[in-house]
Amino acid sequence: MLDTKNKMPLLGGILILLLLSCRSSNQETIRVENIICQPIICGDNYIIGGPREMALSDSILAVMDAKSDSMLLFFNVKSGKYLGKAGIRGQGPSEFTVLSSLESHGGGSFSFYDINKKTFYYTNSVMGDGVQFIPAFRVDSGLPLEVHPMANGKFIAPGIYEEYRYCVLDSSGQVHNTFGEWPYRDEDEKKVSGIVRSQAYMFGIAPSPSKTKFIASLLSADILSFYQLENDSVHLLKETILTYPDYEYRNSPTVYWG
Repeated sequence: MLDTKNKMPLLGGILILLLLSCRSSNQETIRVENIICQPIICGDNYIIGGPREMALSDSILAVMDAKSDSMLLFFNVKSGKYLGKAGIRGQGPSEFTVLSSLESHGGGSFSFYDINKKTFYYTNSVMGDGVQFIPAFRVDSGLPLEVHPMANGKFIAPGIYEEYRYCVLDSSGQVHNTFGEWPYRDEDEKKVSGIVRSQAYMFGIAPSPSKTKFIASLLSADILSFYQLENDSVHLLKETILTYPDYEYRNSPTVYWG
């Protein structure tokens, strides 16, 4: 646990540079020229339990905390102040359990996905008097682990699926399209259940600022994939496979041993 009684070293400057240095064009590039460390003053009584994802909207930084009683923390990076927390952990209608896919939107607002509730949420502007959570849709098919807004009102949802690697959802959470095949190192692994391979090859994704491209990185091996969203379809632009995940598998079960 990280005690922030005095100051929490913040990498918000990195996020700012990454967001501002991307430009929507035929070729999107990321250029980091300087790294700025901005301290945040959190007060005397707050401890960050397990910070995970971060997103910056205007001057508001949202941090997803996996171990706190409230799952979202908010900071003003211009003033260097801690603003407060929201999103109580629990099973109630206005509470949350396991969050992912934290992303920024205009005016100090954000979006995220609750994996257990299978529900995608937007927030109001955090710059106002209080944080409100607006459920946009619930995903009734498959087991998405992330849901990311893309261009043309579509959403990309990586997760645990048998026959495909990603879902494309519409604005109501319905499956619009599916695409991709789980990697395999040989013909024996190709015969393994897709449910098993989807857990071993669990990809996390990051969309570009234009929301027309995204990159997928594997958590357990050196595999990197680049995709392009065109109208209603998704195309693999390039995939680099250097290593494969180290796990034990059989041909029939739906679980694996990492």
